[in-house]
Amino acid sequence: MGPWHSTPVSLCVDEIRHPLCFCTEDFLFWEHHRLGQVTLITGGIRSGKSRYALQRAESLGERRLFIATAEPADEEMRLRIACHQKERAQRNWHVAEVPLLLSQAVSAATDCDVLLIDCLTIWVSNLMWKAEQQQRPFTEDDMRNECERLLTACRAITASVVFVTNEVGFGGIAADPVARRFADVLGRANRAIAEGADNAILVVCGQPFILKGK
Repeated sequence: MGPWHSTPVSLCVDEIRHPLCFCTEDFLFWEHHRLGQVTLITGGIRSGKSRYALQRAESLGERRLFIATAEPADEEMRLRIACHQKERAQRNWHVAEVPLLLSQAVSAATDCDVLLIDCLTIWVSNLMWKAEQQQRPFTEDDMRNECERLLTACRAITASVVFVTNEVGFGGIAADPVARRFADVLGRANRAIAEGADNAILVVCGQPFILKGK
């Protein structure tokens, strides 16, 4: 196994392998063997939720995997991602870019202390965009099923998993039907993950408020 580093890597999800994991066909993690917990951190844009999530995750272990769901769609996004990568490199994070296949990526991370997934909001957007390109609807039921698979993957590894998402419940109803549908689907994802998580935390102005757990 190579050294931990911050260079983005592609996970080989077809074989459920990547440089940070070991897998054997007869090795199973049962719920009562689980050491880590699942935590959802939500908040508005620029609320400080990602910084709080990073600090919290770093308290959970040294073998750290950051799963980024964003893709560099334009120059501004590329610069933003590069800035984030530089910060994580200084904080002993290994980075994987996973825009769609989160449950497979989590299942592959069997040799980590903590996974930080930032963020669910962009993951949901990516799933909806893929469905649109395939000319098929992406419903709230589809989202619930994706979240169930994701939570099942989280419960099958010993690492703690920290999710970051955007809170969509504080604003008004959007005038655009596409924006309304996105809010509906993201809201379904947030509720599903919060219900299955051990801890749920709302961050406002950089201050965490415990909604569930600790």
